Amino acid sequence: MSLPILSIVTINYNNSAGLDKTMESVLAQMITEPELFEYIVIDGGSSDNSIEVIKRYLNNPLYNKLISFWCSEKDDGIYNAMNKGLAHTRGKLTGIMNSGDFYVSGALKHAIEIFEHNPEKIQYGVVNKFKDGVFKGALCPSFEYLEESMIPHNATFVPKSYYEKFGYYDENYKILADYDCFLNFYIHKVPFIYSNNIVCDYDLSGVSISSPLVDLEREKILKKYGFYIPPTKIQRIKKTIKKILPFLFR
Repeated sequence: MSLPILSIVTINYNNSAGLDKTMESVLAQMITEPELFEYIVIDGGSSDNSIEVIKRYLNNPLYNKLISFWCSEKDDGIYNAMNKGLAHTRGKLTGIMNSGDFYVSGALKHAIEIFEHNPEKIQYGVVNKFKDGVFKGALCPSFEYLEESMIPHNATFVPKSYYEKFGYYDENYKILADYDCFLNFYIHKVPFIYSNNIVCDYDLSGVSISSPLVDLEREKILKKYGFYIPPTKIQRIKKTIKKILPFLFR
């Protein structure tokens, strides 16, 4: 049995509706050339209908051979689940799409086309952001500014060899292990390539990008790689005001 080129990992916990949407977006693209793809689904022991969703796709003759591994068991957080999924990938190229988000049509075939011409590069593209069904704009910071902001993780495809060489996600981080991992790639001068195409839709509903833990992890990571710059007095004052009177910054 030949190995696939692209492995996609989806992690999920108690988000059956989101999982259904995500799995459909992945598998519908894989059936055109199934020998190129494999799909891994890692469920954290959900108590909702997530397992029924997975089994429905497993029982579909169009999709069942594309799902090379799945499990439903308690894990130690999202990065533990991601690492578990990556450990089961066999493809040379990997992508992670968590439940609730989904790839746009043609995104996976396009990723393979880029890989065939740039097999040594981490590729990334554009994310469409939505919140409560409302379009909030497109996002794609450049990798050249990774010390300032993360590129969109769900619109990124990484050659598995880089995880094997430089390490997977550090499970000591609860929110920003992906940022830590990609900064590690960055300082080791792993090459990146930007694809000016929309890769996926990202649902911001329920997502908080500001919390004490985010700030603490970000500061720790930036210090680890030598990118941390202490905030100025004015920046500290603004941050304090934002915490006390957040409505002023909406």
